[in-house]
Amino acid sequence: MVSPKKRKPIPDKQRQRCQKLERFARQLRELIRTERGRCREAASYGTVALPVLDLDAARYVAAGLKRYAASERKSLDHAFGLVGRGRPKGSGGSVVLAIKIAERRLAGWSWASFAKELDRDSEERSNLKEIVERYSHEISAHFARLIVDRVNRRRDG
Repeated sequence: MVSPKKRKPIPDKQRQRCQKLERFARQLRELIRTERGRCREAASYGTVALPVLDLDAARYVAAGLKRYAASERKSLDHAFGLVGRGRPKGSGGSVVLAIKIAERRLAGWSWASFAKELDRDSEERSNLKEIVERYSHEISAHFARLIVDRVNRRRDG
C-alpha cells in the first residue's frame, strides 16, 4: 500500500497569514449574506436596493481565498483559476491531455465527468474544451496514425 505524501509543516508566519485570509473570506461571505438580505428586504417593500458589491465577484473572491487558505491550491493564481493546473504549454503534456480528452469524449464521457476525474471545478471545464480546440490538428494526426497502424497490421498479419 502506498502511503500518501506528507505535507511539510506550515511555518507560523504563513499559518497566521492563512488565518487572516480565512477570516477575510468569512467576513466577505457574511457581507454577501447581509447584502443579499438588504436587497430582499427592500424588494419586500416594493423598492430596489442596489448591492454595494458585485455579489458574483465577491463569491468568486471568497471561494478563491478559502481554497488558498485551506492549502487546496499552491498559489493565489491557482486558487482563483488564473493558471491552469497542467504542465506548461511547451512540455507536450497538453497534447497528451488533449488526446486523452478526445478519446474519452469519443467513448461517451461528458465534459463534467472528465473534469471530475481530473479534479477540476466547473470553471475549468471550458479550459478542457479550449485544450481540445488548440490541439485539434495533433488529435487528428494521432487518430490518423492509429488508423494507419491498424490497417497496416491487418494487411501484414
